[in-house]
Amino acid sequence: MKYLITTKKKISTEKGFTLIEIMVSISIFTIIMVSGIGALLTITRSYQASRDISTLSNSIHFAFDSLVRDIRIGDSYYSGSFSASTFPDEYRFNDGISTVINLIGSNQRGHLRYTFDTSGDEPILKRYQAVDGQPPTDYPMLTGFDNIDVTNTLFRVVGSDPADNIQPSVFIYLRGINTDDNSDFIIQTFVSQRSFDIQ
Repeated sequence: MKYLITTKKKISTEKGFTLIEIMVSISIFTIIMVSGIGALLTITRSYQASRDISTLSNSIHFAFDSLVRDIRIGDSYYSGSFSASTFPDEYRFNDGISTVINLIGSNQRGHLRYTFDTSGDEPILKRYQAVDGQPPTDYPMLTGFDNIDVTNTLFRVVGSDPADNIQPSVFIYLRGINTDDNSDFIIQTFVSQRSFDIQ
């Protein structure tokens, strides 16, 4: 007698992902990640550039604030390119346009000289100070900016002679290029002597 043995295949109700579905999912995830990383890098670069510009701007304004304060409360302005080792009084009352301004500071600050330098080898702005006949000491005011190309600077001194009936004043001008983004910038200010010397 033969027995008929029947086997029933158990049909699984669990469903899985096909290879194509997995590949499509991975592709979509990769596209999203690449886009996200690109956006993050762009934001990081923008932040870095913004921070560099802010640092540069703050440094320039800090140096100019010191310069403007010395000019405002000082006197006996004169312009001209003289030796850094001497402050010749005979050149005082010399109006003109130069990258150098000399003055007598207040409150025992002695003779002061500010110089602009556009060569790139020296600080952009430097202060020399000589007190009580001592040799002058130099103080770099703006230095270490590899991303700045200064194209033009000047001091314009007017009314330095007390007999000319013009209040002493100085026009300060600095123009340059930020080489990181090739943007031009101009910083200029006008300062007059605080003490009144018109006859």
